[in-house]
Amino acid sequence: MGRRALRSLEAWKNDQGRKPLVLCGERQVGKTWLLQEFGRSHYEQVAYVNCQCYRSVASIFAGDLDPGRILRGLAIAAGTTINPATTLVIVGEIQEAPRALTSLKYFAEERPDIHLAAAASLLGDGTSVPLGGSAIFEEFRCGID
Repeated sequence: MGRRALRSLEAWKNDQGRKPLVLCGERQVGKTWLLQEFGRSHYEQVAYVNCQCYRSVASIFAGDLDPGRILRGLAIAAGTTINPATTLVIVGEIQEAPRALTSLKYFAEERPDIHLAAAASLLGDGTSVPLGGSAIFEEFRCGID
């Protein structure tokens, strides 16, 4: 699965019409690892934040959903600068911050230059995270077959 998934991520990166990406799957199947590995091998830097481990990350999305303001907060939380041409921004456990999911619409509309990927765990009953509006981002699923 790893090579096929990496090829899909490469196609996403190179797509001129790229939208924010949400990688969905069961817990503990390697979603975050895959995104971080992809970032290490295809970008100069990775800005990674986790909405579950650090509740302060979720608060970045509590105000207005201006992508510029959110990017400044994510850069501070990740401890790095975010350069649109060379940085992969990864938001882990995005389902823990519903407004973060909502913000993807504004990134798609206002900041398509940002390479933004999120990892979302499926809910315990096997249903997906309530993403809605699939036209505003790419959804990619992984799991144990």
